[in-house]
Amino acid sequence: YVSEMEEGLKGHKSSLQMIPARHASMPTGSEQGRYCFLDVGGSTLKIGRVNLSGNGKYVLTGAMREAEFTDIQKNGVASDLFDYIAENIADYLEENSIDEKDVIFGFTWSFPFDQIDVDSGIHRAWAKKWHTKGVIGKDIVKLLRKAIAKNKRLKSKNIIMPVICHDAMATFVAGRYIEPDCGESVILGTGTNASYMELTDNIQKLKNKPSVAEICMDQEWGGFDKILLTKWDELLDGTSGNKGRQILEKTVSGIYLGEISRLIFKDLIAEKILFDGKSFMAFDEKYHEKNNPLGFQTSYMSRIIADISEDLRDVNVLLVELGVADSTIKDRQLLKDMCMLVAKRGARIVATVMLATIIKNDPNLEKPHSVAIDGSLFEKFSFFKTCMEEALVELIGEKVSRIKMFLVKDGSGIGAAILAAVTHDKPKSFFKKRVFRSSDFAL
Repeated sequence: YVSEMEEGLKGHKSSLQMIPARHASMPTGSEQGRYCFLDVGGSTLKIGRVNLSGNGKYVLTGAMREAEFTDIQKNGVASDLFDYIAENIADYLEENSIDEKDVIFGFTWSFPFDQIDVDSGIHRAWAKKWHTKGVIGKDIVKLLRKAIAKNKRLKSKNIIMPVICHDAMATFVAGRYIEPDCGESVILGTGTNASYMELTDNIQKLKNKPSVAEICMDQEWGGFDKILLTKWDELLDGTSGNKGRQILEKTVSGIYLGEISRLIFKDLIAEKILFDGKSFMAFDEKYHEKNNPLGFQTSYMSRIIADISEDLRDVNVLLVELGVADSTIKDRQLLKDMCMLVAKRGARIVATVMLATIIKNDPNLEKPHSVAIDGSLFEKFSFFKTCMEEALVELIGEKVSRIKMFLVKDGSGIGAAILAAVTHDKPKSFFKKRVFRSSDFAL
C-alpha cells in the first residue's frame, strides 16, 4: 500500500490517485460564525448549519435535512440530480426559517473530481453504483449554481459557495478543527475514502510547489486494487457496472458488504447447506429499492451479529421479515458466522491501509496520531469497529496506544462548513500559491 502511495505521489501508474486537495489553508480551531453545508454522499443528501464558537467547539443548529437519492438521481441526467439538490436547499431554508439574503454553504462532493479552484471542480468518474449522465467532465459547482438559479423558491436568496471539497477532506478539516494534531481522516459509510497530510516536498508530481510545508491529500483509496479476491468478490465486481475499479471499496464499504454476504448465502443454499436448499427472493436476487426491497442489505449484518441470544431469536425475526418462516438454529448460526467473516475482513483491510498511511511518514510510530472517522460502519456497526481495533493490536502491539480513532459524526458535512469559514472572506489572490491547477502536475 505504501508503495502505491509513493507511485501515486510521483504521478506514476498507481491504483491510488493521490490528489492534492488544493485547499492548503487548514482551520486553526479559532474560526467562528454560522455556516451551512451541503453534503452529497453516496446514498444521502445532507444539509445543515453549524455554529462555530472557536476553541475547537461547534454545534449543529436547527434541523438537519436528510434526503435519500433514488434511481432518478443516480441513473438519470444531470438536471435530475442538481434540480433535486436545489429543491432540497429551498426546503431546508424554509424548514429552518433562514431568512438572511446571503447564505454561505460549504459543498462536499463524495465522488472523484479534479479541483481547478477552491470553488470549482470537474467531476472525474462515478462510483457507489451511480451512473448519472451529463456530469463527467463538467464543473459540479456550475451545474449546481445553474439549478439554484432556475429554482423559483431560491430567487430571493444569494447562495454563496466559496468552497467545494471531497468527503474525506471535509472530515479531516472537522477533525483538525477539534484536535489540532489530527493527521488523517477516513470515511466508512456507503463508500470509503481517506485523507492525510503529506509533506509538499514528497509530492513529486507537482511541478510548481505551493508555499506551504504540508498538503492535505485525497487518496481515493477505494481504488486500491492489490487485494486477493474471492470468487464472490469477482462475481460482485463483474456485475457492478465499473468492473475492475474501486476494488478496495467493493470489499469494505456499506454498499457492498451485504451483497458479498448474499452471494455467499446463495451458494450455500444451492449446496443445500443453508435452509435445506430452499430458495428465497431475499437471497436469490440483490437488493433493489423497487424490484427487491426485501433483498439482503448491509444493515442486516449488524443486526445479525449483535444478536447474542442462545437461540438467535432476533435473527429469526429478521428472517421471517425476509420471507424465511422456518429457519433452524444451525441456519441462523451459519448466517451469523458468515456475516462476521465478511465484516471482519473488511475491517481488517481498513485498519491495515489506515496504518500504512500513518507509517509511511512515521515508520516507527514515534509520535501520537489522531484519525477522524465518519460513517455508519464506524458509528453504528460496533463489530466492525472492534475488528479494526483488534487488527491494529495484531499489527503494532503496544504501540496501538499511539493511534487514536475518534468519531466525527457528520464530519463530511461539518468540515465543509468549517472550510467555508476558512475560505469565504479571503480574496482569490490569497489562494494563488495555495491552489493547484492542472498545469501544476507533471503527469
